[in-house]
Amino acid sequence: AFGFSISHTSRQPRPGETHGKEYFFCSREEFEKLKKEGHFVESAEFSGNCYGTSFAAVDNVRRGERICLLEIDMAGVLQIQSTPLAQEANFVFIQPPSIEELKARLRGRRTENEEHIAKRLAAAQRELALAKETHFDFYLTNDNLEDAWQKLEAQLVQWYGPVFKKAAGPGEKRSRLSEEETKAEEAKTEEAKAEEAKAEEAKVEETKVEGNAGE
Repeated sequence: AFGFSISHTSRQPRPGETHGKEYFFCSREEFEKLKKEGHFVESAEFSGNCYGTSFAAVDNVRRGERICLLEIDMAGVLQIQSTPLAQEANFVFIQPPSIEELKARLRGRRTENEEHIAKRLAAAQRELALAKETHFDFYLTNDNLEDAWQKLEAQLVQWYGPVFKKAAGPGEKRSRLSEEETKAEEAKTEEAKAEEAKAEEAKVEETKVEGNAGE
């Protein structure tokens, strides 16, 4: 019933990340051109890198008759809340139990240095403060993963009722889909991602060609 949109970013891929899966990776110049041409529903810059959700990514999820999930920061929330899309969206704010716990989790990833972690913590404090002044339909504290999932699942059932296909909690099998249905759904998802990746790569190549032509 649900599907994540794949965002664009100008940052470099981390170990294990694949273009068109975690993100669409592009240069800053390519990102700025796509933004100028109005391809993004929302966009923001963090730690010197650009991030954005394209209309194409959202449409790709909807074409599969799924409800699109956007994982965005407060800047993105405010952008979307100022558009007609806000009327059909539910906004969930997921917060850490504390800044100290967030710091421990970031260090535990071992993917960023202390300078970047400090920037993330400062940004998190700003976002927590701003969230208190912004409308959200549901606030969720991500303390215990299983407990947080159960609370979120209950809220999703309340919002979407019959269209919500219950997904199991962490480490469990999805309960309302047969093995065949699950495989078919996963195949469709991977096929849709591949098609979207090709389309986005074509846009990037077009941007490069246009840029070279103007030099």
